[in-house]
Amino acid sequence: MMRNRGAMCAIMARDSINKTTQMQSTGKERRGSSTVKSAEADPEGGPDGKIPIDPGHVPNPAAGPLPAEVTADVLKQFRVIFRSVKKHFQVIERKCGIGGSQLWALAAIVAKPGVRVSELAQSLSVHQSTASNLVEHMVRLGLIQRERDEEDQRVVRLTATPRGNALLARAPQPLTGVLPDALSHMDVKALASLHEGLEQLLTVMKVRDESASHTPLADI
Repeated sequence: MMRNRGAMCAIMARDSINKTTQMQSTGKERRGSSTVKSAEADPEGGPDGKIPIDPGHVPNPAAGPLPAEVTADVLKQFRVIFRSVKKHFQVIERKCGIGGSQLWALAAIVAKPGVRVSELAQSLSVHQSTASNLVEHMVRLGLIQRERDEEDQRVVRLTATPRGNALLARAPQPLTGVLPDALSHMDVKALASLHEGLEQLLTVMKVRDESASHTPLADI
């Protein structure tokens, strides 16, 4: 009886050890399987399972509409330009007694004595009729004079009088106007970019007057 009872205890102890060993093995397999699944689900993830954010990725603001702050800044720039141009014309009229467009025309005639009306119009980027009106007004003021070409009497050339030269000498700079002078001093690439941007602006404007393209700024 004693031998049988000892044998049964040995068998029970052995079975208990085998069960414990199987449970430990199963637990390790489950934990390993969970780790493998987590890595497969997020191969690029960090230790916390989250995909790291690329610091070099920056949203492109050009992809959407411009913010209101940029629009406001552009409007402010236009206001400064308009006010500066207007203020310069006012100074010209006060000191010289003529308008900004007439002073520009006078400066062009002094720079190229003997210029024809058609050439003057091209220099000022205005219609020939506009240039003719400017010339007529300056002739009446005694600032310029017309002269017939010696070889072709049909050609009329323009020259400044002593009075015109004296007026030009005391006129406020720039003689061509604030905006034309500023544009002439811009970098070529910057000027081309500005031209493209203004073309886009004109395209989306709901009201536009193309006739103003050949009108002097002082007369707008």
